[in-house]
Amino acid sequence: MVETVTHNGYTSLINIESQKAIKFSTYKCPSAHITFVPEILPGETTKIELKDDPFHGEVLGTDLIAGLPRVIKPPPVVYGFITCTLSSNDVIDPWLGLPGDGDCLDAVLIASESCIRGHPVSCCAIGAWMCNDNDESDWKIALVNLDNDLTTQEVEKAINEATEWLKTYKPNCLRVIKYIRDPIILSEIISHHQTTD
Repeated sequence: MVETVTHNGYTSLINIESQKAIKFSTYKCPSAHITFVPEILPGETTKIELKDDPFHGEVLGTDLIAGLPRVIKPPPVVYGFITCTLSSNDVIDPWLGLPGDGDCLDAVLIASESCIRGHPVSCCAIGAWMCNDNDESDWKIALVNLDNDLTTQEVEKAINEATEWLKTYKPNCLRVIKYIRDPIILSEIISHHQTTD
């Protein structure tokens, strides 16, 4: 016999006899879906990012420091950004009381399928890391594919691994404050950062 159980914002199908999760299903998204663009995949050390080009507008290019590719600790998950969002420097984040970092919302995709850097993926938000990056608001949104076969245990493990990785991502300036699961707050965070572009 199978029963649907909701715990910590996750809805799982549970086999009553064995008490094992059969399948993880996602939150209902605030909109139909969220479009995520991968910048770096698990195991890689360099990432791409959205940049302003004076001739072509916004383009994806290699993340550089002093003209050289920025090398980072390889992530255990897919890392990138959510399209049509902005963490504005001109707006104080109501949750952190800090201005934004001037970039799109960063995101971590707990992927159940392979991704290609720079290729958009339809996702659903399941949580968010509240972060302070050099006294700027820098949310990291946790995502899963719209159609996925992840178990609750796999998602929890990936969230824990991503949390530990984020703590070392920018060790001298990024501070992970807490992880938020509340779907109402999560929806408000994403809505607060949405743009019309």
